[in-house]
Amino acid sequence: MFLEDESLNITDKVYHSSMECFGINAINPSQKQDSFELNYFEKGGFISAKSNTNYFIADYGEVGMHGKGGHGHNDLFSFELMLDKQDIIVDAGCYTYTGNLELKGEMKSSFYHNSLVVDNQEIAPQIGAWGISNIAEPNNVSFKDTDHSISISGNIKVTKD
Repeated sequence: MFLEDESLNITDKVYHSSMECFGINAINPSQKQDSFELNYFEKGGFISAKSNTNYFIADYGEVGMHGKGGHGHNDLFSFELMLDKQDIIVDAGCYTYTGNLELKGEMKSSFYHNSLVVDNQEIAPQIGAWGISNIAEPNNVSFKDTDHSISISGNIKVTKD
C-alpha cells in the first residue's frame, strides 16, 4: 500500500487531503479525530471541517478562473454535508464533458449544485459549451470558528456583463 512505504512518508503529521484520498483507516486507525479540523484554502476558495464522523465543505471561490469565466461551475456558496457518517447533502459532480454537451451544461448550472437560486436564474450565465460569464464574485466572506460551531457568511457581488 502507498502509505506503508516509509520512503514516501516524510512527516508524522496526518494531512486532511490524505484522509480524503485514502480514508482515515488507511493512515492509522489510532489517529482518528475526535474534534473538528478546520481547513481554509484561501486561494482555492474552499473551507472544510471534518471530524471522524462529520464532514462539511463549502465553495466560496470565484465562479470562473482568475476573472475570466471559463471552465467554472455555478457553484458559488454551494456545500456538502455529512453527519454521523451519513451523507446529508452531496454534490453529484460533473461526469460528462464532451460526450453530452447539453447534460454537461446542466451539471455546471446553479440548479445542479447545492447553492441558492433566486428568481430561477443562474448565478452567472453560461457562454456556449465551455464558457461562463465573469459577473458573480464572492464578497465579504468571513468565518467564525468556536468550540461548538463553524459558520461561514458572505454574499455574491453581481456586476453587469
